[in-house]
Amino acid sequence: MTDIKKDLPDSEERIAEFEQELAKVLDLDPCRKESRDPDMPDGWRVRPEDCLHLLIDVQERLAPLIQDRGVVEQNVRIMVEACQALAIPTLVTEQYPKGLGPTVPELKAVCDAAGAKYYAKTRFTAAIPEVLAEIEESGRQSIILTGMEAHICVWQTAMDLLALGYQVYLPEDAIGSRQSKHKQRALDNLILYGAEVVPVEGLLFELIQDSKHSAFKTISNLIK
Repeated sequence: MTDIKKDLPDSEERIAEFEQELAKVLDLDPCRKESRDPDMPDGWRVRPEDCLHLLIDVQERLAPLIQDRGVVEQNVRIMVEACQALAIPTLVTEQYPKGLGPTVPELKAVCDAAGAKYYAKTRFTAAIPEVLAEIEESGRQSIILTGMEAHICVWQTAMDLLALGYQVYLPEDAIGSRQSKHKQRALDNLILYGAEVVPVEGLLFELIQDSKHSAFKTISNLIK
């Protein structure tokens, strides 16, 4: 009879190999840490000081048409207030405000309190010269996009920023479209082009990383 035990890999060896691979994934491997560029951020993590928040076109005559409008607006508000607590600047665009109206009042109040800057536009992309100049001047390379609509203005903005070499983060529950299938298709495609699609809560906890962070209590209260 064949000795089955001889044909099986040693369990302790398999566990050791698994732990080594897990350490690499979690960026705990000492050799990997020593070889990493010291000027690079800590592994794959996003840092508040690298981020800028760009809020796209949440306006009075567009917002009522958006699927799950209440959820989207609530999560955009959370992002604005959390960014304020983390010293992440917020820029706001408004698509043809003469026709679509200004930013919805409840959200505008929060943006004003956060010291947000506003930019009117007629192009669908929010990556207009004035906005790009503000981003470049800030020196921040990670751009968080929220707003409307996922498959038009958010899509074009994300594609333009990716083409310019920025890292793009898309909090999926703070982005909306008139049809949910259009939103999902846009987000799925943007992942293929290199954007990071994450929940608002996941992104915020990634930004603070530790419950000892000074903004932890503020952010915890925001997402309750």
